[in-house]
Amino acid sequence: MEVFTFEPEVVVAFDFGTTYSGYAFAFKHDPTKVVINPTWASSSVRLYKAPTCVLLTPDKNFHSFGFEAENKYAILVEEKASRGWLFFRNFKMLLHNKEMLSRETIVKDINDNEMPAMDIFSMSIGYLRNMFLKAVESKSRDFRENRTLYVLTVPAMWAEKAKQFMREAAIKAGIDTMRLKLALEPEVAVLCCQKDECLINPEMQFMVIDLGGGTADIGCYSKNTDGSLKQTFLATGGPWGGICVDENFLKTLKLLFGEKVLKDCSEKNPDEYFDLLRGFETNKRSIGSELNDDTDCKAFTIPYSIRNNMSEISQTPEERFIDRYPGKKIVMIKDKLKLDTSVVRTWFDGPIDRLIEEIKYILGQQEVEIALLVGGFGECIYLQEKLKKEMDHKSKKLIVPNEVGLAVLKGAVIYGFNPNAVSVRVMKYSYGIETVRDFDKKKDEENDVVVLNRKKKVDHIFIPFVLAGETVTVGQKVKMTFTPTGETESLLKIYRSENPNVKLTTDCERIGTLRVLLSAGHKKFKVKMVFGQTELIVKAKVKKSENELHAVFDCFM
Repeated sequence: MEVFTFEPEVVVAFDFGTTYSGYAFAFKHDPTKVVINPTWASSSVRLYKAPTCVLLTPDKNFHSFGFEAENKYAILVEEKASRGWLFFRNFKMLLHNKEMLSRETIVKDINDNEMPAMDIFSMSIGYLRNMFLKAVESKSRDFRENRTLYVLTVPAMWAEKAKQFMREAAIKAGIDTMRLKLALEPEVAVLCCQKDECLINPEMQFMVIDLGGGTADIGCYSKNTDGSLKQTFLATGGPWGGICVDENFLKTLKLLFGEKVLKDCSEKNPDEYFDLLRGFETNKRSIGSELNDDTDCKAFTIPYSIRNNMSEISQTPEERFIDRYPGKKIVMIKDKLKLDTSVVRTWFDGPIDRLIEEIKYILGQQEVEIALLVGGFGECIYLQEKLKKEMDHKSKKLIVPNEVGLAVLKGAVIYGFNPNAVSVRVMKYSYGIETVRDFDKKKDEENDVVVLNRKKKVDHIFIPFVLAGETVTVGQKVKMTFTPTGETESLLKIYRSENPNVKLTTDCERIGTLRVLLSAGHKKFKVKMVFGQTELIVKAKVKKSENELHAVFDCFM
């Protein structure tokens, strides 16, 4: 989707995360003064983001988001009035399953009640938008919403289908598509870091490691002399965010106290369960080098309902722990569970070690001088120490900027005022269109022949517009001419492949369809693809004319 070019008076960014979400904005007259919500309603601590969770009423209307949703649901359960209410959390990760993703994708709440995922995402974005509108109107009497640019951050590793899903969810939330930009999270984080830290010199090769709740995004860049960024290596990453540590923590609790006990706590005492998760989130970020001391223990507060509801298990937590971790320490004193640090370390080491493997691979392929660590999980001290140790081995410097968890959010606002901040990207895929050509007996096999209009043809031919590994400038256009396949419309299948030498679409991934509506007399039309931006743009025009045809590129067709 190509957005309308205008000079915004206000830029607002939404960092819609797997575990936490937030917004920030700035005015044109002072774009460096980024305003972030200082605290969220119903939060007992000062946080700049709220949990990504949604509460719906029994008639499936939006009720609340974030801490307010958690606290209201907990009250409903306590008062035995939660029947019919729907509570959703950790639903963003379903966008990583591109094979199963569609406009009709269903998401389940904590009690397995179903809702269209598009509705839940749209309600969440709509809530953030309403929060922003209230905040900005309190600061400016002259605010005009139609002069506002919305920036929605997305992981660099996301497929086109996931990006289109987020755009459509934002449109459904009331955001004008012509005033909406999607921004890659590691790139905008760099903009924040180079503004606040002055760390990046022209021509310096550097890596960005963006660690959120759900995913890790890694990108490599250099800074041009004009200050813009040049991507130097393909973006990569995986599901190695902080949520992996949370899951490992909960697995240990299930082992010690029983799976049914944990399930009962989440369903019957959600207030205690939410406090457990919030407390662990704080603990997780502050844990540091003490995990390397196997003679020490780490303490965690365990809710009353868990400690006093273990009738299903025959052994005490200490006995179950010793069976699973022979020779390790466990102490249960009142509401404190003290675990051997070597056990706690295993919760972190899985995702961190997988991240380090990926970083090692990149460093073997690409020269970098420094690495910037950003994202909410990047606040974890133990993670920082392990990454720093690895970088020291490679004679690289790891830099953790101030407000590491807000770098993406602040950088997205900066990007909105300067969308040309990234000028060059490396293509991860070859992009092209499927077509049919005449049979050539010198290079084609007879069993590849199809007969169309009594002529021998070969189908599934991949016509590339750009090849994997190519360097493109942002906004680079490639045009090709095609013959209509129908009288009133043409459907062109769009494909991509990581292979720069791919020949057939049977060796590719289909990512969508370009539907071109035709009028009488159209014998040829041009297809234009625009590369280097956050989203792939595909358009069509009449040959030898500037009349643009009505064409829709749809990743769900």
